Amino acid sequence: MLLVSSAENILRLCFVLFIFVGVLVLTSYATKWIAGYQKTQMSGRNLEIIETMRISSNKYLAVIRAGSGRYFVVGVGKDEITMIGEIPVEELVISSLAEVHDSDRSAQSFGAALDMFKKQFDKSRHDG
Repeated sequence: MLLVSSAENILRLCFVLFIFVGVLVLTSYATKWIAGYQKTQMSGRNLEIIETMRISSNKYLAVIRAGSGRYFVVGVGKDEITMIGEIPVEELVISSLAEVHDSDRSAQSFGAALDMFKKQFDKSRHDG
């Protein structure tokens, strides 16, 4: 009798694990499908987020492409979005998808762009 109940318990455990793994796989495919759908819906639009950098738990800096070639740095907080300024396209470093995996270089290029913008901002404040 003990052998039958333990075999039954093992079958129940295997069934529950099978259902659990099935739900995980379905969730993964559904998430990928939804992401692909949203990406196609947003492609060809006039706005694109090029890069973001987390400043604190709920504050980010983002580089945004607007139109055909204007790039802006914006600060994004919990309840507000603040335009910090514009980055000339010649001074912007945009990595290709193959280069995105190198996160250190992406952070350095964004940091370099931000430093360049800070210098321009300070210069314009002193001149004006």
